[in-house]
Amino acid sequence: MNKVKFLYLLIFVFCLAEAYFVNTAFGEETTSPVISLGKVCTKWKGFLNIPFWAEANITFSGITPVTLPKEATSFKFGLVWRSENETRALQKCSLLTRVEVETYPDSDKWVLLFEETNNLVGRVGVVDEQTLVTKNISQEKSEVRYKITVRPILTMGQEIKPNSTYVTVRLTSKAYTTYTSIPIIPMTILHDPSGDGSWTAIKPQTSITHLLNINLAGMEANIEDQKDLVFETPKAKIEITPRGSETIKITMVSKEELTSSLSNDPCLIGPGLGDTYVLIKDIPIRFKFSKTFTPQGEEVKNLTFCVVSQEEAGLSPEKGFEVLLIPAGVLRSYDKNCPIFGGWEKLGLDNQIRQQLIEINIGWDNFISEEEKFDVVDQGEGYLNFKDQTTKNYTQANLNKISYYSELIMEPSFATTANIPISKDKILSAITLNESTVNKTIPADNLSVTLEDDERQNIPGDFFTYQFYQDLRFGSLLLITKDDKTKSATLDSLSNRSFSSSPKEYWTQDLNFIPVEASIFGLVSLSDGSGIGSVSLDLMSGDEVVKKVVTEPGGSYTITGLRQDAYYTLSANVDGYEPKTIEITPFSNEELVRKINIVLEKIPIKIAPVEPIVEKPVTPPTPPEIKQEKPAPVSPKPSAPPTPTQKGVPNLLTNGNFSAGLKAWKVVKRGAGKEMYAKVIKNDFTYAHVLEIKRTGSNRVVGEMGIVQLLNKDVSKYTQLILKADIMVINSSLGSDGKRGGVYPAEIQIDYTDANNKPHSWRHGFLSTERINYPTIGEKIPQDKWYSYTSIDLMTLVSKPKIIKKVKLSGRGWGFHSRMANVQLISSDVPTP
Repeated sequence: MNKVKFLYLLIFVFCLAEAYFVNTAFGEETTSPVISLGKVCTKWKGFLNIPFWAEANITFSGITPVTLPKEATSFKFGLVWRSENETRALQKCSLLTRVEVETYPDSDKWVLLFEETNNLVGRVGVVDEQTLVTKNISQEKSEVRYKITVRPILTMGQEIKPNSTYVTVRLTSKAYTTYTSIPIIPMTILHDPSGDGSWTAIKPQTSITHLLNINLAGMEANIEDQKDLVFETPKAKIEITPRGSETIKITMVSKEELTSSLSNDPCLIGPGLGDTYVLIKDIPIRFKFSKTFTPQGEEVKNLTFCVVSQEEAGLSPEKGFEVLLIPAGVLRSYDKNCPIFGGWEKLGLDNQIRQQLIEINIGWDNFISEEEKFDVVDQGEGYLNFKDQTTKNYTQANLNKISYYSELIMEPSFATTANIPISKDKILSAITLNESTVNKTIPADNLSVTLEDDERQNIPGDFFTYQFYQDLRFGSLLLITKDDKTKSATLDSLSNRSFSSSPKEYWTQDLNFIPVEASIFGLVSLSDGSGIGSVSLDLMSGDEVVKKVVTEPGGSYTITGLRQDAYYTLSANVDGYEPKTIEITPFSNEELVRKINIVLEKIPIKIAPVEPIVEKPVTPPTPPEIKQEKPAPVSPKPSAPPTPTQKGVPNLLTNGNFSAGLKAWKVVKRGAGKEMYAKVIKNDFTYAHVLEIKRTGSNRVVGEMGIVQLLNKDVSKYTQLILKADIMVINSSLGSDGKRGGVYPAEIQIDYTDANNKPHSWRHGFLSTERINYPTIGEKIPQDKWYSYTSIDLMTLVSKPKIIKKVKLSGRGWGFHSRMANVQLISSDVPTP
């Protein structure tokens, strides 16, 4: 009996001591999310209400990996502890938790992060359940694997071995921000006219707009949180507005006259020398790099940028935002006779920026290709210095993409985090203007202007006649001097256009330019293999023989001194053989020497045919007349509009069959490609001359390639107007005509104005894919087969044409290959009553 009392006393003392225990858990609660690991169940059993045995079981949930909520970069691990005490005394245990972190992914090498002990009690006759959490764990890397080991220690009963689980934790997103500035953005080039005392200018309140995209170290940067901003400078106001999720619109509004008349220095006269760049310097921007994960656990990197205020960017004083006017002459290499040459470094430009500014100026080398010419359009308010200061309004139209590269100063920590290669704290970025076309207006008519310059040293001012073109990169005017005021500019005059046509003009020197010449060579042979001696060849331009050449014995010949831009025909004549004439189309810069072989066919000997003896046919008797009933009338089927007579006006288009190459047509090009051309070929099996349009290597960027013919013809007196053409679609990389239509490997477009002088465009496209989203402007035709197309009567359009402005034949999309032939715009000769 005394032994039993002593045992009860011992239990009482044990419980009294246990009552002073305080549960400390693993730390204070915070807002960090808790990752549940599982449950630890502890159970005490007794005999006659006396503690006798204890056991514990550990169950891990096995949830891995775990992605934290958005923006969270810290967390805690949590365990549910359940105690069941069947005895009449407080019971205690200890829970040891050890957290290790993997040194690097999939290494299976671990470093101890922390180890904690949690002392727990089980109340008498109660089932308790509570959540125990670890202290806060901060995570810098986007994905980390943790090893968690749990071991309960009991005062009595079974010994519990450590039990481990693994959890991979991913950050939903983590962002890093840095500020820098774009050193230079070109807004326009004021192209200087030929001769001294002449200049180009844009007046105050002229608006110039471009679209801005940035690619940083190969990563496309999207727009985020862009606000409307205005930067004020003495020369101009700069407005920044977002345009969609990928583009920023930059608008410059001039406050004063911006002019190419920056100096009377003879080194700054004419295109490529006197041109003036209008540049924006140091636009402050903010870059943000973030890492996120998809539900499948794939890492997604995102780079965004936006233009910010100078205050937010915290830029130093030397990074002052301003508008610069820089004469093109300073970008020239140093010349002791022109001290202003080589002065780009003094203006804060490095050689990399200098080279790119040279490349984007189409007037730099005093040569402009046909692709670079375009009809000037009404844009802004600009003028040439007419004596009466007449102003000609003009507006930006379809601008081509400008891409150049700039070194941005970045924080090394930002570059390291974003995995961006960095050299001396500078990162190469691609700056792109007008990746999406800026559509502002419809092109106007051709303009031809006579211009006078200043009178100097009592010498009368010279008269200048210019062809006006539009710089398709910036929308500014480009003026080309005509060497003969009655003819269009030629390649010879293009080489001289930096100088006026007057030999006594002030600042003008007597210069002799070597014209660009082309040549042909080849072999004249006979089809039957007969030997050939010297053969006379006639080189003709139109109906005029410009050169007579005699081949070497054996038929070889060489003809030099050909004009690069001219059309020729080469004729060979040998007795007893068919005369042969070869057409020679203009030469490209890459092909100034061309090989042309001529094979002459023998004239067949004609033998008089022998008339056969023909017996006189016997006339059969006439059968009796059989009466036939009249057939019931049949309703006529609806048909396409009849082809109008070509008696009065055969074809409004010139050279629609391309027999004269691309004469009367101009090449149009939008975008770039590995292979991109519109040319006339003669190797088609169906037609003698075919327009072939092709584009490859587009990098999934929409572009256009084709030709256009300017008409400006009044068709209001005609009752009918129909377009006919033969079309072949060879291939197209797109599977449809696009989300908004108009993406066709072959397309015909007619621009016209109605009776109210309002502009309109009619177009029709052809493709060989199954899906056509816009059947009203496109149709499917068989692939690799010629298709004869006849349009509707254009005079039945709701907006009836009055003046046909131009006709364009083109392809549009990523990659495309098509052909066109026999293009006709034919009209009835019956006038409208």
